Amino acid sequence: MIPVLVGGITVTRVSWFAENAAGILLGFIIFGLIVLAYLLYRLLRKSKFEKELMMRAEIAHEYNQRRKEEIKEKRKRTIESRKAEKQTEKTEGVREPWPEYVPDKHLKDDERQIVNILKARESQCEQGTLRVVSGMPKSSLSRILKELEERNIIYKEKRGKKNMVFLR
Repeated sequence: MIPVLVGGITVTRVSWFAENAAGILLGFIIFGLIVLAYLLYRLLRKSKFEKELMMRAEIAHEYNQRRKEEIKEKRKRTIESRKAEKQTEKTEGVREPWPEYVPDKHLKDDERQIVNILKARESQCEQGTLRVVSGMPKSSLSRILKELEERNIIYKEKRGKKNMVFLR
């Protein structure tokens, strides 16, 4: 309060802040509540977003697992069908040109290296992986694989943009 002399009478005048203190305090409280509500909204939205991301990751993981299982089943069916084909060929009297075990003495050093890599990798490998593991140039590897395929030691299958090499 500020004392003011008016016509010989001292009148105390209340300051603007004192007059409006309740309103100002109420304004700060409302502003604080608005800020708090916004922060809670952001926090809940972030946790909802994180939950959604985790759920999407779980769905993707389940999809990948199912896809891997389907691929394994398909490979298993392919292997079983090849075995069945071999059995029918044997029962029909068709003789295999090469026995399942290829003696190493009939192979050149590079061919032996390729066959040993395939044996170590469960009789199958991508051509690009063979090139990296053997350290051979693409052209040499391609020529060797062609010779081995002509002699019925291996066979190749095209899968997309890659060649899979299988040991017979």
